[in-house]
Amino acid sequence: NNPPMRTDHQQRYRNVLNEFMSFRDSTVYAKDCVYADSVLGGITPAQLKRFFELKAFGVADPPAKTTPTECRSSSLQFYKKAISYYMPNRLVAWNSLRNTGNPTRSLDVNDLIKKVKRFEARGAESKAAVNIIADTGEGGGMNRLFQQMQALYGQMNGLRTENREVKLEIRRFEQLLGMQLRKMDSCISKMALPPAVI
Repeated sequence: NNPPMRTDHQQRYRNVLNEFMSFRDSTVYAKDCVYADSVLGGITPAQLKRFFELKAFGVADPPAKTTPTECRSSSLQFYKKAISYYMPNRLVAWNSLRNTGNPTRSLDVNDLIKKVKRFEARGAESKAAVNIIADTGEGGGMNRLFQQMQALYGQMNGLRTENREVKLEIRRFEQLLGMQLRKMDSCISKMALPPAVI
């Protein structure tokens, strides 16, 4: 049995499931459609992967170098969670040899989400690099940005919360920001710009 859930969450989850099932079967299902366990048990990782590709890339089975522009990895994580909620073997990891378990927990699905995350990281780095280059102006613009990022990094380190999910998000942001600071510091050195005064 599924754990109890707020009505609004349940409706959002069901909307995702209906959208996926409509995609899979090329059929429009009613919003209140109830799927038998035998039907849900027939969902495969390959079907989920194609659906997630459509959501992220705008097309299922995209070419190798296609960039995900339609949604972020966080949205794919939500779709995964929503569909997983209805899986008959929700708590069982996917067994690719026996084709049993929860297909949302398969390598195919998780690897695709990781792939979208990598695109997001590269996109963030590229955007930061473009902004830095456009604002160097004898080094002043870059150093100001460097100072601002260092100040923000210090503020992030000072944040305290008991919420585990918020803690994880803060930690991930700290890691990304720290990585960008190191890259900017290296860039400043290579361009022989005057050091930032902190």
